Amino acid sequence: MPAPKLSAADAQSDDDEVPWVPEDSCRQQLDEFWSRDAFGLRKYQVNCHPVEPFSEKDPLEARQLLAKVMKPEKGWGIERRRERKSHYHDDVFDSVKRYEKSSPYCLATCPVTGLTGLHAACLNGYLSLIKAFIELGKQNPLDVAEPLCVYFDGLTEKSRGADALWLCRRRGHKDCVDYLMSIDAVIKSVGQVMQSGQAGRDARAKAEALRRRRFMEQADGMGKRVEIRRDEERQRGLKIKIGSRVKMAKTGAPATVRYVGPVDYASGTFVGLEFDPPDVGGPVYGKHSGIVRGREYFDCPPGMGVMVQPSEVVSEDLPSLKPLPRAQTAEISYLCDKKGLKPVAKKVEEPLSTVTRETTEVEKLSDRQRASFERFKEEEEARRRASLGKD
Repeated sequence: MPAPKLSAADAQSDDDEVPWVPEDSCRQQLDEFWSRDAFGLRKYQVNCHPVEPFSEKDPLEARQLLAKVMKPEKGWGIERRRERKSHYHDDVFDSVKRYEKSSPYCLATCPVTGLTGLHAACLNGYLSLIKAFIELGKQNPLDVAEPLCVYFDGLTEKSRGADALWLCRRRGHKDCVDYLMSIDAVIKSVGQVMQSGQAGRDARAKAEALRRRRFMEQADGMGKRVEIRRDEERQRGLKIKIGSRVKMAKTGAPATVRYVGPVDYASGTFVGLEFDPPDVGGPVYGKHSGIVRGREYFDCPPGMGVMVQPSEVVSEDLPSLKPLPRAQTAEISYLCDKKGLKPVAKKVEEPLSTVTRETTEVEKLSDRQRASFERFKEEEEARRRASLGKD
């Protein structure tokens, strides 16, 4: 028996309603988007024009919704100096306000680029919609459009990914960047990136070089001597080689250098030492096995390692450092200069014989006026007591 012939409507299944895009086609489409710079992300810009990579007639519903979010309002222009808004601003805002994270604009995600409604608003700098997606739609500003990350070449970009802050910075929307930087989660995320990886080390080195240049231009006296001493310590640290034999400056305990370089918990160069096995009943100078605050800098037996500054070790091959007198005063002066403050000079009290005091108004009165003033005070006091007695 031949199979019944199905109509076109019956032959169409539920899976055919949304076209399925294979992975290789996704990469081809993504390359096509990137080659023609459909999102305006190939270079940093300032206050750039809106982009419309998607069409409202796209077969994918998600792209239709993203096209509505990204379409600029009529009569838009940079020279008008007014807030950028989408042509469908009211519809998008009302939907997000009413349905929150269940709004179709919050759920829409492009399967090729990974862009969401929040990312679409960031691309074109629609500040009101960005606030609506984050505050009303409960969207996470740290969500990343993963497919776009394959085109990154910067270390910071690879660390953070194509999130809302990166999109706004790349497109030059300063007001949107200021709003995102007011969110605690974004600030914490930026701080973690700056403290990890090569990008963080480069940023810290650049900040330290700028701080030192300004400090040396303004500082003088003991604060400047402290900074020069730190330069000597840095140069001394460069001459310490791994595997060399040194001694602790204070205790004279012999040790072997196992690490020389920066650490995560402080600035400057540090030296990792492995002490020799102590004598029976002798003091133990080590503190750890080369692991400091969860990171392993070198390997040694437990309780035999320590991390010190270059000035705390001595050897025949290392130049000696002159002690800096009045260390506490020097540190106070250094901190004051570093923060742009001036140390408060100690106030010298003048002898009592030379101290002059201004005469009060009562002391300027004559004897008759002073007596009248005293009687007036007594009468006022008597009236006050009388009123208290009546109460």
